Amino acid sequence: LLSPVLFHEALQHVPDGAIVLEVAPHCLLQAILKRSLGPNCTNIGLVKRLHPDNLTFILTNLGKAFNAGAQPKFQNLYPPVKFPVARTTPMLASMIEWDHSNEWSVADFSGKGGGRSGESVIEIDLSKEADAFLAGHAIDGRVLFPATGYMTLVWKT
Repeated sequence: LLSPVLFHEALQHVPDGAIVLEVAPHCLLQAILKRSLGPNCTNIGLVKRLHPDNLTFILTNLGKAFNAGAQPKFQNLYPPVKFPVARTTPMLASMIEWDHSNEWSVADFSGKGGGRSGESVIEIDLSKEADAFLAGHAIDGRVLFPATGYMTLVWKT
């Protein structure tokens, strides 16, 4: 070798908690990086030679880098948008489907007259189905009324 690679010495300069991106055609160093850098470092390979879809692979790993705290400039992956866009540009809203399989209770304030003053009596019975979910708000083994519940009570009065 004309000039040796001092890989181990270089790894000593990588700080704890670093995000390490391997830019190589094979991701050969991932196992070595995981062993050498420890559990607090995030190791991400950007290209994998025999992966069936390298575009998905690199975008997935850029997403992992983002989730780890990196700030990739995703806008550089696309050509700049010229405004105003054409009227024939499809809207994104029709491509999004919401999951309505769970039903959540929503405060209903219709028919509540404003400007009332006086006292309000609020009855909460954990044996009733409508209030039973409050039993799940426990801190140190005690069931406590959630702070957001107080906000709802203020809205209702």
